[in-house]
Order: sequence, then structure tokens, then C-alpha cells
Amino acid sequence: NQQGRLKSAVKAFRDVLRDAEGLQIYSEKDLEAVNDLTDLSLLNVARIYYSIQRFGEASKYYSLVPRTSNYWADALFEQAWSTFMQNDLNATLGLILTVRSPYYSEDEFIPEADLLRALTFFNLCEYGQVERELLAFEGRIGPMFDEMKDFTEKYRTREGRKLADQAYDAYMESTPHSSNLPTALFKKFLRNKDFSALVRHLQLMESEEARIDAQKSLWKNSVGKHLKQVIAKDRQRYKRRAGLLLLAEMARTSQYLGDLLTQSEIIRFEVVSAQRADYAYKMQNPNLRDQFSGMTLDFATSVEYIYWPFNGEFWEDELSYYRYTEQGS
Repeated sequence: NQQGRLKSAVKAFRDVLRDAEGLQIYSEKDLEAVNDLTDLSLLNVARIYYSIQRFGEASKYYSLVPRTSNYWADALFEQAWSTFMQNDLNATLGLILTVRSPYYSEDEFIPEADLLRALTFFNLCEYGQVERELLAFEGRIGPMFDEMKDFTEKYRTREGRKLADQAYDAYMESTPHSSNLPTALFKKFLRNKDFSALVRHLQLMESEEARIDAQKSLWKNSVGKHLKQVIAKDRQRYKRRAGLLLLAEMARTSQYLGDLLTQSEIIRFEVVSAQRADYAYKMQNPNLRDQFSGMTLDFATSVEYIYWPFNGEFWEDELSYYRYTEQGS
């Protein structure tokens, strides 16, 4: 895929899906690994079709990612971009509603979903809604961006990198009282397998120390004392490595959030420009308001579906089936 050999890439990903069927799997860990590979293969086929603007095909593959997948929220969000590019804006808003639901608020960090929602309302000419969405987005993301930028700045020098274990302690060993960073962000960091492996190793060291402390004093004060010294030395080394990975993840995310904030400012500028054109058009067409006043809209649905109006409650079996009925200004 990176070499631009898209047909070969799609074939390779499809081979993964084919070969996974009927595979003899004997452990839960192996099953999870195979499921991850198949889900990621579906995602990447969808991404390839999206990159060549075959958005219908992309949506089809995104929809094949199972609801039980670790990547289902990512698939829904990326599918929302695909439906947006197909101008199916009500489907886009419905998919984003699932991504932003309480089911994912503590587990998934997808701030771009808020930006896509604002962009969708912009295309619907709902400019007041766009401004509200963007101001809320900037108020929430801005402090996160500032905190990570300031924090990583302290460790950019060679001397600072030597103190990376302190960076790990600051966020992973204790919770800063004034932190703006949500739990979901750290769960995203832990998807870095190198980082999560180090975190698990450090947790294992803590449990080993607890086992040593639980032994009889004769053993604990002789062999146990030596083992705790070894663990303490290893902990410092592992913490430094984990701290460097944490700082790298923070730096990447900080840059990503900075880009999103810049995009938000650009959209707000476009809103002002569009509002100016809208007001000018209405001034030139004074009868326009009277023509549409009192008009009611009937939302007819296909006989294949039962339509339930959304009342603010989220139910697990309804996730991803939401669809807006926005007609747009």
C-alpha cells in the first residue's frame, strides 16, 4: 500500500480474511490476535478504497468490521467521513452520534469526530450550530493541547530525556490534580504495544515486591532484600523507556490536536464568510422568508424499517443505526 501497489495490497488484506476462516485456534490470546488482524485488514481495505475516492466501496468494508471489534468505533468514525464525501450528511451525523455516545466516552479518544460534525452542519448551512460546536470543541481541546505541549517541552533536551522516568511518574504513577487529559487519551496511548508492554512489566514488578513483603522475615530480609534492589534498579530503567514512549505519544497527539484547532479556526472563518453571503442573498430576496414560513416537513421512511425518534437515551442495540432528518437551512 505504501509503495502505491494498491491492487496487491487489497489482495493481501483479503488473503488475511480468507486464511483466517476455519483456522484452528486453541487459546483466547491467539483468537484475539487473529480477530485483530482480520479487523485491521477490513479497515485497511476500506482506507485504500477511500484514498482512491471509491467511497461506496469504502463504506461497505467499514460496515463489515464487527460490533465486537476493538476497532469498531474507529470504523464508524472513518465510515462517517466516507458518507460525508458521498453527501449523505444525515448518515454522517448518525454515525458520529454513536461515536460520541457514553458507550465510548471513556474508552475512545476521537476528537476529530466533533470537527466532522461541525463540518457536516456547515454543509447543511446551519451556521449557528456550527459556531456552537466549534466553540465547545476549542474550549475542550485547547487546554489538552496546551498541557501536552508545555509538558513535552520540558523534556526535549538531552538532559530532559534523561529524566523521562519522572514524566512517566507524573501521569502513570499519580494523577495530576489539575490535568485536562481524559482517561480515554491514555487508553489510546496504551494501544502502542511497546508502551503497554512496559507498563505491564512495571506492574508485574510491583506485584513481585508485594509477594516478597508477604514472605517470612528471615527470607524477606536476606534473599528478598537483594531481589528488591534488583527490581528497583530495573524499575528505573524501564520507567525511563516507558517515559520516552509516553512523551513521543504526547508530542504526536499534541501536534494532531494543534492541526485540528487550526482547522476549527478556518471553518469558523468560513462560517462568517458564508453568513455574510447568506444575509446578502436574503436582502436581495425579501420574499424568501414568507415563502417558506409555516412550512412543515414530513419525514417518510421506507417500509423496510421501523422508525423510532431519538429521545436522548442510548441503547446498545441501536448503536450505529442512528440517522438524522436534517433538511438544512
